[in-house]
Parts: sequence; C-alpha cells; structure tokens
Amino acid sequence: MHVRPNTADVRSPRDRVSFRACSSIVQAVIITLASSSLVHAQNSMIQVIKVANPAHTSSVVKVSGNLPKGVKPSDVLGIPEGMEVKFDAQTGVYCVRAEELMPAGGNKEFRIVMRDIWTIPGDRIEEIRKHTAKLVELMSKSARLSTAVEVRRQVEESLARLDDRQKKFGVGSGASPAVRIQSYEQNLALFNQALEDTGVLETQVRGEGIDLQKTLGPPPPAPEEKGERPAGDKPFMFKIRIHNPGRSEQKRSIKQYMPGEIAAEDIEPVEGLEVRYDSQRKACYLYSESVVIKPGDSVEYDIQVTNRWVILPERYASLESRITNVLGRAEFAKKDVVKAEARKELEKLVAARDTVWPTALNEAYIAFYHEQVAVVDEIDEAVRKLENLFQNVQEANIFNAPVLERFEAPSKSNTWLIVYIILGFLSLVSLLFFLRWYGKSKEEKL
Repeated sequence: MHVRPNTADVRSPRDRVSFRACSSIVQAVIITLASSSLVHAQNSMIQVIKVANPAHTSSVVKVSGNLPKGVKPSDVLGIPEGMEVKFDAQTGVYCVRAEELMPAGGNKEFRIVMRDIWTIPGDRIEEIRKHTAKLVELMSKSARLSTAVEVRRQVEESLARLDDRQKKFGVGSGASPAVRIQSYEQNLALFNQALEDTGVLETQVRGEGIDLQKTLGPPPPAPEEKGERPAGDKPFMFKIRIHNPGRSEQKRSIKQYMPGEIAAEDIEPVEGLEVRYDSQRKACYLYSESVVIKPGDSVEYDIQVTNRWVILPERYASLESRITNVLGRAEFAKKDVVKAEARKELEKLVAARDTVWPTALNEAYIAFYHEQVAVVDEIDEAVRKLENLFQNVQEANIFNAPVLERFEAPSKSNTWLIVYIILGFLSLVSLLFFLRWYGKSKEEKL
C-alpha cells in the first residue's frame, strides 16, 4: 500500500510555502501510520486500510492498496464511495485507489468487502468422489480393475487431505486470513492433483471401449490444458527511465518486474539488462547490477515484449457451441428456466465478443484484458453448471423397441461375425443364381 499527499491546493502564496514545508513531513508520517489488514466475515473477507494524518494541517492524500492475489473486480462486493478498483500491470494483481481530504489529526478506515474465493466448494469435491466411484464401477469386469481401484484410492487420499486442510484453515478455525489465503494455494494443488488422477481413470475406462459421454454425461471440470500461448500481432513496449538529478556521477541498479503473463522468451534481448525469474512472485524481471549515469543525465531502455494479452476467437466459438448445446437439451427436456439462463449467458458472451478493445498498447489495455478474461471465465463457469444439470438426463431414443431392451446387445466381434455371415449367404445365393442361369438349356426360360 502506498499513501502520498497531494500538494495541489488553492491557497495564497504565503500559505502555499508553509503547506509545502509541512507536506513532506505529512507524507513521511502518513506512510508509517497507514496499515492494511484482512478480517473474516460471513462468506466474505474484508480488507481494512487505515490512514492517519498526525499533522497540524489538512491534506489531500492518495490511498492505494493491493488486493489479495486472485481477486477480480467481480469478487469485490462492497467498496467505499469514491474508491475504484484498478489493475496493476507491474504486480499482476488488482488494487484499490482513492483520494481523500484528511483533516489535521484525522484518520479514516477504508473497508473493502470481497467474496470468499479461498474455499473449494464442498459440492465440487463430492462431485469428484461420485464420478470416480462410477468410473471404477464401469471397470468392474475389466482385467485392470485393480489399477483403477488404486487410482481411485489416490484421488480419495488427495480429497481427504483437502478436506482436513480446509477445516484446519477455514473460516471459524482461528487461522488468520493471511495464513488461510496462503494455505489455499496448497489446497488448490491437491484439488488439481485429484482432477489429474480422475483424468487417468477416465482414460482407462475409454481403453475398455466405453463411451463416457453417453454413459455418464459431462465429466467434472478438468484443469485447463496449457497449449501454445496466444499472441497479438503487434509487440508491447515498456520503457525504463532512470534520471540522475545530482551533480556527480551515480551508479544505480535496475530491477524492473514484468507482468505475470510474460515469460523469458517473450522479452527481446536488451543490451545491458539481464532477464531473470523470481520464483516467489512467479514473474520475470530485468536486472542490471550497476548502471552509470552522468550528472543531470538519464538512461532509458525500450523493452519490447510479445503481446500475450489476447483472447482467441476459438474460445468464444467454443463457449457459443456449448451454450447452443445446452439450449437444445433444455428444449428437449422442457426446462424453461435453464433455457432462460442459457440465453442470458449467450447475450453476455456476444456482448463480450463484440466489445471494442483499446487501440493503444499500455497498462489500460492490460487492465481491459484482465476484465474481459474475468467476464469470459464467469460465463464458462455458468455454462459448466448448466451442463451439469443434464448429467443424468437420458438422450431421446430415435427407435424405441421395448422387446429388444430385454436382451443384452451383442459384442463388437459378434456383430461383425453376423455381418460377415449375411454377406457370405448373399454371395452364395448370387453364385447359385449365376450358375443356374449360365447352365440353362435352350428350351428353358428363367
């Protein structure tokens, strides 16, 4: 969090001198007296930013504080009037900013209410348990049943550890919000591990020739596959500028972080700067141990990076196809409520796809990208929930024969055997007809 007094004020020249004199003092003191903390609330988390002005004169201060990692604008449920949520491209997180006139000796508390995103819903955990149980049941007659049982045991072990950790660090457990947010990263790793093991189990079931889509319907959400990262046509430009206002030569170090989406291969080499990676912040940065700057001179670096802040048209097309499928199934099942929800999500998707993006590649462009990703992710999650409503719904039968349903369908090998027998019989009849026709006498007529 950073708090800085704004010295722009309409006063007489005499007053301005005294105001400027104490302004630097106010700035230094306010920074030390400003604090940010997190507290629990019912189904939410509250970030509290406290600012105090111990000076003998009022001052307009700029208040800014970073929101916890992972929080999006849609997760902010309540915010003080006059405060706004912005994206910080350098830190890769959203932050809150405001300007407030602080009276002499005054203090103020800013409370930002956020949705509790640091809990993996219990219904999603239970969904994985039921899904793996059905998968093992489908493998009951397979020779690889023991392997499937072992994979399911690993899934259950990951989910059990996840349950224990969420109880230990959840709301009401006595754990501080900071500890709880930190533990969420490990909880998410356990959940993703369970999803990966579930994918292994699904692969084994498909190896037995079982169509999971027809048997079980849509599977639980799997982790996103990280393929080739999309890139824009034009590169993104950053500028690093260091100025030496002194009267003597200075040696300065440079450590400039890049946004989290940028990898080392995305940065064009710059002479004098080394690309490094910070494993704690999970971000690349440009580093130089010593840069010599002459008195009154400046050193500038133009950094060119690949534009990774794009959303591929294929993602919009995929979502549109899924929503259309939900509409069709809802029409067949006569679920008007689901149809209405699906149409609403389709309208959101069309609006997001048709939104005009900023033309200038700057921090505002990056912020807009993150806002668009948040919207598309919300639509994706809503569509997933609608798809799960049809998980156990039977598809329409084009041919309905109750008598045939009493008998078990033949295996693949038996089916082909029957086809070959029929073809052989037809070939034999055709051959006999040909021989009979060829060997007829002149008096015979066929």
